[in-house]
Amino acid sequence: MGMRNWALAIVACTVLALSLVAASSLGGEEDDLLVEDDIEEPASVSPLPVTASESCCAGDVGPLLNANYILVSTMDGKVTALDVNSNGRVAWTRDTDSSPLLSGTLNSHQLMADGHPYLLVPSLDGSLYMFNMDSNALNPIPLNTGISVMIGEDAVAGGSIVSTT
Repeated sequence: MGMRNWALAIVACTVLALSLVAASSLGGEEDDLLVEDDIEEPASVSPLPVTASESCCAGDVGPLLNANYILVSTMDGKVTALDVNSNGRVAWTRDTDSSPLLSGTLNSHQLMADGHPYLLVPSLDGSLYMFNMDSNALNPIPLNTGISVMIGEDAVAGGSIVSTT
């Protein structure tokens, strides 16, 4: 690692440490925190007019203006919009293709927890989420692909190959 990379690493660690000290010294409620963006928007920028076309969003999905959605893409090729303002209610689901982008067995069986059906939603960083189909709630599962899993007496482990030059 060159001298420049070491210097950048030291600066990054210093900034991170100072940020943690500042955040811990604030204490109190989260409402007391102030977040400022360094990005200044020019006064001449105006929002684009947004209209919802019937072909895009056919069905009873409600108004699309000023709505907050989380888009979830699943391995079976479906894209689902979850309405943040309505506790994760499914606003719409669309098949993007007749064949999935990836295939797997993660949701091949109906999963139940406490008498409620749910789906497992993987993320690209290895985290897993549980989508409760009755309450439309998306909750993180304290498990990721970096954790070894015990099945009976056997441990199932995942891994990766790291190569350096």
